[in-house]
Amino acid sequence: MALIFELEKNGFPITIGKHEFFFDTSLEGLVDFYEREKANRELMKKIREEAENVGDISELISDDSKDVEKAKEKVVEAMAVREKLLRLKYDYILGDGAFDKIYATFKDIDRLEEIFDSIESAVNDAILENASKRADNYEQKRNEILKKKALKKKKAKK
Repeated sequence: MALIFELEKNGFPITIGKHEFFFDTSLEGLVDFYEREKANRELMKKIREEAENVGDISELISDDSKDVEKAKEKVVEAMAVREKLLRLKYDYILGDGAFDKIYATFKDIDRLEEIFDSIESAVNDAILENASKRADNYEQKRNEILKKKALKKKKAKK
């Protein structure tokens, strides 16, 4: 006789374009996620400082611009900084290399930046929902154990 127990990972898939990722909501997965988030805060701060150093590119890309090459360099520099920031954001939620996979098939920094807030919000909502279910399950198991203990005490008294 063999006893077989199937295991299923805690979490949910996230599909972006043609790419599917998996967000691990196990306790271990959440600890890892929050550690990545903490490490990324400092890196994000540095990248935002880089962005401030690039400055405002809007005046360089007007029709009146005399120095097209300078404008192009500034746009490329600004895009590189935005790409770094997005890579950090996507990779901390979806795992290392996620941004590069998505960007390889969808080269539009603006759109990837726009959709990120929706992705982040949906993941946060799912984490909270998962935590609520976990707390409900814990409470249910706790109540079952207390009920069994009460029945044992009652039987012991008889």
